[in-house]
Amino acid sequence: MDYELLLNEVLNIGKEMIKSGAETDRAEDSMYRMLESYDLEQCSIFAIQSDIQATIKPKNGSFITQIRRVHKIGLNYDRLDYLNNLSRYICKNKPSLEEIREKYAEVMDRKPQPLYLKYMSAIMGGASVSAFILDATRWILLWEHASVRCLSYIWETSLTERATALWSIILSLRFCRLPPYI
Repeated sequence: MDYELLLNEVLNIGKEMIKSGAETDRAEDSMYRMLESYDLEQCSIFAIQSDIQATIKPKNGSFITQIRRVHKIGLNYDRLDYLNNLSRYICKNKPSLEEIREKYAEVMDRKPQPLYLKYMSAIMGGASVSAFILDATRWILLWEHASVRCLSYIWETSLTERATALWSIILSLRFCRLPPYI
């Protein structure tokens, strides 16, 4: 097996993973597992958002180092899903270089997702986050309302009860990580 070409193909897959929106740790781990499945003596991968560096040493061979520059990063989770499946396939089956190239070309030649689908997913994601924020705001307002009711109760009771109730409100606000408005 030509390990230089194997490293080249694995780095191409890793580069496309990062370009498609994969976390660098995930892409780094996938590349490491793909290379380790081919029984290397040593394998080192380093990946950040803009650069991938890899060094391998085949058994009874010399060190091979390659670097890839990642120029453009975006989000294409469909492609990322297929690249993840390809990496799992490589780890499990140890295919030949030609088979890796064919399957990689199939993934890269897939038709991109329609533009309306990207816009709809962005709208739905934004709406769900804003609904979560509005729901959290509602709970905070309810908490403040309950605190005000407790405070009004405090002023109608004895000094000992006031101090106890006030202290419990301050502690509960601290544990909830909310600033006390007292």
